[in-house]
Amino acid sequence: MLFALAFAVSVIETVGLTMITSYSKTHFLPTMLGAMSIYGIAVPMFIYKTLAYAGIGTVNFMWNIMTTVSMIIIGTLVFGEKIDRLHMLSMVLGLSSITLLYFAERYA
Repeated sequence: MLFALAFAVSVIETVGLTMITSYSKTHFLPTMLGAMSIYGIAVPMFIYKTLAYAGIGTVNFMWNIMTTVSMIIIGTLVFGEKIDRLHMLSMVLGLSSITLLYFAERYA
């Protein structure tokens, strides 16, 4: 359940960050208002639920890595940003970290 909730936080945050990035390019106010709503309501609610399964350090680490990887992918696919070998390495290491954390939480 911990990973599902952390993934939910990551997806919600990715949507919010995508909306903010879109706003920075278009200045279409509803996208910024939507992002503010997501950050103000949905993210805290899911973080609160996630804390029933692990401490804030573990939760924060998981959702930040997931969001970082997803934003690199969104930046490339949606906004045409370029990624290099170092970005790719960081994504592989981030996903490896989440995998290790999964086993640490599951078998500890």
